[in-house]
Amino acid sequence: MVGGCVSVPAAEPLRQVTDALSPRVLALGDCGLFVWEAAPSRRFILFSQASSGTAEVLLEHQETAFHINTQTGAIADGQYPSQELEDGTGRVLALDLSNPQRINGGTRFRQGKLTGLAQDGWEWVVPVVGLSACQTPE
Repeated sequence: MVGGCVSVPAAEPLRQVTDALSPRVLALGDCGLFVWEAAPSRRFILFSQASSGTAEVLLEHQETAFHINTQTGAIADGQYPSQELEDGTGRVLALDLSNPQRINGGTRFRQGKLTGLAQDGWEWVVPVVGLSACQTPE
């Protein structure tokens, strides 16, 4: 009879790979900023809430948590159109939305960009559109 003991290092939890952020539902009284790629696919890639100072961004097919460092611009539905975001590793992204249009239930931003630095030092830019909205009683 042969016996033995093998120890296996604990695996890191798997991060779910996805092509878009999961849907977000605002609780009554909450406000949020929803951002999509300005491309035919219209992938949902960023969600932030000024009140909590947090954001989730789709990066490299994974949802990544960020905190909001700075917020500027004319407030629309409790949200700022320009935000600097930072994750826990020091990665910084900049969101700049423009051309706001008031619509029923919120504010549409007809254009904008999300920018960041790739690991090789090159800046990347994603054209985006956005919507700020609040969940109010009907």
